[in-house]
Amino acid sequence: MDTHKKLRGILYVLSFVIGVVAVVLFFMYSIKSDGYFGDLGETTGTLLGISLSLEMALFLGVYSIKKKLIPQSIKKYVVLVIKYLRFYHRAIGAFAVGILLLHYAFTFSLKNLFSFHRMTGYTTSLLVVTVIAIGLLLKINTKSMYKLHYTIAFIAIIPFLLHIIS
Repeated sequence: MDTHKKLRGILYVLSFVIGVVAVVLFFMYSIKSDGYFGDLGETTGTLLGISLSLEMALFLGVYSIKKKLIPQSIKKYVVLVIKYLRFYHRAIGAFAVGILLLHYAFTFSLKNLFSFHRMTGYTTSLLVVTVIAIGLLLKINTKSMYKLHYTIAFIAIIPFLLHIIS
């Protein structure tokens, strides 16, 4: 088996395990004790931001190539990066879902449930879940589905940035 396929498989398994741990933490600890895990919420939020940035880098790379925004001298390197980002796109997305669940488990609190910070987090999560659902439906493979997929992803950047700075 190819090394990259093994790595992608490991990323899927890791995503599943993280998701299960997050759900268990949420129901066993967070929901009962208004659990706040300190810096773990911020750490998982940072990991989530990095994984979502990798997902967006795929679109930006493809867009830059199509619109000829990349100089010829580095185009082959950008194409190589795009190749790997495309190969790992779903696995990174699965990892992001696991980290999203873990982030939610670490930061869940009944206090300030409707604060600006929490509302921007909820909005970002809802948009990301919508992007994932559309991405899973992309087997239909229509141009309008792709446009909807990356348009909502770009819209999600706004509450995400507001969440970070609040």
